[in-house]
Amino acid sequence: MSEDVTTSSEIVDFLEPPFNHPDADVIVRSISSGVDFRTIRSFLSFASPVWQSMLSIPQSEDLRETKDGLWIIPFDEDQDTLESLLRFCYPAGVTATIPTLQHAARVFEAARKYCLDGVESAMMKEVAGRHLRTEPLRLFAFATRFGMYDERKLAAKETLRIPLLERGYIDELEWMTAGSYIRLQEYHIRCGEVASDLARNLGWVVRDSYVWFECTDCARRDGATWVVTISENRRKWVYSRWWQDFMTAMGQALKERPSPATVKDQRLVDDALAKACSICQVCRGRVFTEVREFCELLAEEVEDVTSAVNLL
Repeated sequence: MSEDVTTSSEIVDFLEPPFNHPDADVIVRSISSGVDFRTIRSFLSFASPVWQSMLSIPQSEDLRETKDGLWIIPFDEDQDTLESLLRFCYPAGVTATIPTLQHAARVFEAARKYCLDGVESAMMKEVAGRHLRTEPLRLFAFATRFGMYDERKLAAKETLRIPLLERGYIDELEWMTAGSYIRLQEYHIRCGEVASDLARNLGWVVRDSYVWFECTDCARRDGATWVVTISENRRKWVYSRWWQDFMTAMGQALKERPSPATVKDQRLVDDALAKACSICQVCRGRVFTEVREFCELLAEEVEDVTSAVNLL
């Protein structure tokens, strides 16, 4: 057997679990960071056909660089990228930390480089779970960069909660073309059009006995000024001015934020409830239940019509 090749004193072992396991039989080295990871070669071979080929190529003992009797395989990736990548290759119970999308992108690129298909899937699930609700625009840029269509569609849908004029610059926008970003804006506009139309055209409404269709007190006080057509081409007078105001505000909100979350925005709902309770005793007795029922149905309609809009 050959003697171990003397390594630089700057090379250190990364000894956090699972990289301190006594059954480790190969060392993965980050050249750029000067860090060694003691790993189990069967996990690497199973995860990547590239690594499987690398580990199966016969090499002379004299040509192998070793440490403590273990073969050293050098990698270009830095310590943090390599650690996350290796953790994804281990069985369930070993977790990888992906603190930012910038870090995730480096790990994803490495996974693509070494044909780690299973790691790509697991990483995308981790990244989407962490960023979909909180940073959908960043996730959209990430999914666009790596051609992940399903996640791109999910992220685009979540961006509908954010008004176009409130989107500032983020570094991840550099990951996609201007064309991709313009198409995302056009998608938002088209969704805004179909969602806001639900507040004006009520053909989707089945129930004809809501209090705003029946309140005679509102009719005497406000007068009926709005006729709407609900399902089955039924025409109904809207007697309650507060509900007209509510639907006008809802339509504008859905144009800016065409998402079911907008319908459930407590500020809009609470304003309508407060106005109804302050001006009409009859509405006060029914409005809490009926407005919430109506909003649940409207949210479902918003989900349906925006889901039918294609992200080009």
